[in-house]
Amino acid sequence: MMINILNLLFAAFAVGAGYNISPVPNVIFKKPGNRWTSSEHKQSYFGLAVHLKESALYVGAPKATTFSRRYNTFNDSGVVYECGVLSSSCEVYSQLEDRNFVADALMSGQYFGATLDGLTENDALVACTPRLIVGSNRHAATGACYTTVNGSIYNQQQALKYRKNTMMVDSAMEGFAVHVFRNHRKELGGILTGMPGFNFTGSIFIYDDNLEDGILLNSWQLEENGYFGYSVATVLVENKTIHVVGAPRSGKVYVFEAKKVHRKMAQMSVHTILTSDKFGDYYGYSLCTEDINGDGLMDVMVGVPFSSRDGVSENGAVYVYINHGLNAQGMTALELRHILMSEYQGSGQFGYSITSVGDLNRDNYNDIAVGSPFEGTGAVYIFHGSARGLVSKPSQVLRFVNHNTVQPNLQPMFGASISKAADIDGNGFGDIAVGAPTAEVVHLFRTYPLIRPNFRITFSKEFISIENATVQSEYESAIEDEVSIVVCHSYEYVYYPKDRQHY
Repeated sequence: MMINILNLLFAAFAVGAGYNISPVPNVIFKKPGNRWTSSEHKQSYFGLAVHLKESALYVGAPKATTFSRRYNTFNDSGVVYECGVLSSSCEVYSQLEDRNFVADALMSGQYFGATLDGLTENDALVACTPRLIVGSNRHAATGACYTTVNGSIYNQQQALKYRKNTMMVDSAMEGFAVHVFRNHRKELGGILTGMPGFNFTGSIFIYDDNLEDGILLNSWQLEENGYFGYSVATVLVENKTIHVVGAPRSGKVYVFEAKKVHRKMAQMSVHTILTSDKFGDYYGYSLCTEDINGDGLMDVMVGVPFSSRDGVSENGAVYVYINHGLNAQGMTALELRHILMSEYQGSGQFGYSITSVGDLNRDNYNDIAVGSPFEGTGAVYIFHGSARGLVSKPSQVLRFVNHNTVQPNLQPMFGASISKAADIDGNGFGDIAVGAPTAEVVHLFRTYPLIRPNFRITFSKEFISIENATVQSEYESAIEDEVSIVVCHSYEYVYYPKDRQHY
């Protein structure tokens, strides 16, 4: 009888979830001081929105005070700052400072910079002002967005254009959510702007690659006060752009195609409606779409920050849906694979923000970052992708670092915003920025190349013969044979300086 040596060898390895994001921020960006702020402690919400590019960091401060050269006055309409990624200095982003202001608009309280999005490898950037108010009705926040591409500014002001003929957009709040999506060629495909206040139901505008002529989605069939358009995203299925839109007050996420019925209007062709079984958990508060299992299809993550395990605390959760492509009826087939939660017992609101951060550990699966801004001083969880979806145990948790930047007992809301990953230092690994808006800071975390251990074990023979076993007692026997074992180990430095990833 022969016994395989590998079946006799027991090796105990402590295998942990590896991480390569710096555990502490490499750079901390602070709100720049200016002579117009009435108090040095005035809240601007610097960091409520962040967008990282390879060349710069953009930070929204929607209550910041600025000087309007057009009207020669000071106001707190909000500011978008441009920050150097290799330093901690920020200044007002001049290209958007000169955006086309709307005549007869109330300058203060516009919340400019409340939402940002764009591409990471070029200068395409969208900044929105969802509380833009025009005209005599000071309660009608119509909203608008502005996009910079190749040095030009494009206005997403379709709601304002509709306002001339209808009151349905009076409180639309266009730009409450914004999403820049790619086409099947990986180029800029267009922009979605969410309008949760449109005509009591909510809606979206879809701007194609000309960026200014938005198509209104016909949403009259939706239930009232559901806040449809609170969150927006897209997935590509067989070169079709499928829209994913949250309506958290009704606890639903709509997955649909937008089919034009005429030049300025589109109709919903619903593929599926995702829901949770809990009332009031704000299912659909945040959305993220990314291929997390490597099958080439973008999967869907739904944030549910008010989800409660004990009926009291707002613990939060993230629902992870795997995309199986189009089914026989031509509809997007999404399967609920798992529900992510944090171990925090209090009201951390895990799932408040969700962002794709690309393939951080270079295992060919994209990874996801989830914000839990009320968990202590705030936290960001990193989940690695796998063939089955997201690994349920986080590989790393990023925490807020004070460095005397915040007042005692202040809740910084670290994790309220998380940027897409962008490779700022050219090492082939995406870096991320995390906003802490009530602390008026943004943390930048670099991601480093990997060191992968390699082990090899060889034996001088494959089998041991037990034919000549000797009996030592009634209960024991011994096998005597000679075997040589050679153990080799090495380390691989994983570095991709010429292979930058774009998200």
